[in-house]
Amino acid sequence: MKDFKKGSVRKIVLGTSSALLATLIAANGTGLANAAENQNHDNHQKMTQQKSSKNKSNTQNKAATNDSSNIFANKQLRKTSLALVCAAEHTYYDYGKGYTDKPENIKDERGLTAGLTGFTTNGDDMKEFIDQYNKINPNNPLSKYTNAIHKVSGSDSIKGLNGADKAWEEAAKNDRENMIKAQKRVIASDYMEKAEKYAEKDGLKSKLSRYIYFDAIVKHGPGRNKDAKVKDWSFGDLRAHAQDGGVKTPAQGGDEKAYLKNFVGKRYDATNAENKYLKKQDLSFDSKNTTDRLRTQMELLNDNNMDLKLPIKYKINANHYKTLTQEKIDKLSDEDANFDGIWN
Repeated sequence: MKDFKKGSVRKIVLGTSSALLATLIAANGTGLANAAENQNHDNHQKMTQQKSSKNKSNTQNKAATNDSSNIFANKQLRKTSLALVCAAEHTYYDYGKGYTDKPENIKDERGLTAGLTGFTTNGDDMKEFIDQYNKINPNNPLSKYTNAIHKVSGSDSIKGLNGADKAWEEAAKNDRENMIKAQKRVIASDYMEKAEKYAEKDGLKSKLSRYIYFDAIVKHGPGRNKDAKVKDWSFGDLRAHAQDGGVKTPAQGGDEKAYLKNFVGKRYDATNAENKYLKKQDLSFDSKNTTDRLRTQMELLNDNNMDLKLPIKYKINANHYKTLTQEKIDKLSDEDANFDGIWN
């Protein structure tokens, strides 16, 4: 099963009824239930072209560093992080396969979910993906869905997207390199860059911190909304609430392990609250195993595996994996984990 996620922005859906709309507006206190977070989260609503130019430089500069904890510079860290994120999103750790995972409605109020990190039609990341893909290959098999993807963003509607799963499969088969390149651009700018930026800001030094932050942004989306309820917390909210009760980041003089444990604990709170909400909306909603990735992270912290050393034992999405070993990581594609030159 795919693990439900928030994506680039908090993907609360407006739905079709005015009553639900009013409820969401009241709950969020924003005046717009599907507002794309507040203005303090790195101007996430800038035009994709502007963002591409900015992150082209950032990604290449990051990759040029010698920092062993930098997710762009350290191939081993990058492959391991991608494998663990893929396992959480798809139940397998072959990220090469994850890129080609076709659009599916997993009944989480986010429309269609697809790709390695689960881009959703509800939020910005699927829009950014299709825009980047069109730049790389204007004649790609998914280009005909561009307008529909933009129109349904911010809602759970999948209107105009019939057949998108087949087009995704065609792209994966006949235009795989370009399709993956487009996904990498969004993953780099929306997730990895932010994980690096805030890990550095918070004074986090470990490889484990990069994986934890990267996974959190993939799952919860970036941004900060001080009025957000627990079920709506995004990455910025998690960082803020991880400091509740006097817990400090290393940059503030605190202990890295203690801070990260509190951060993961807040992810438990947010995930469980969202599970409860979605269950109320649809009794058939399956929330089983949605905290497996968090259990893995907490075990890594408890084991003091701050360097994310292999082997790693974990259970994700009901599948009991055997140990994730160096041998298995080595068999995964280096190219599919390579982010050099993605803006060229």
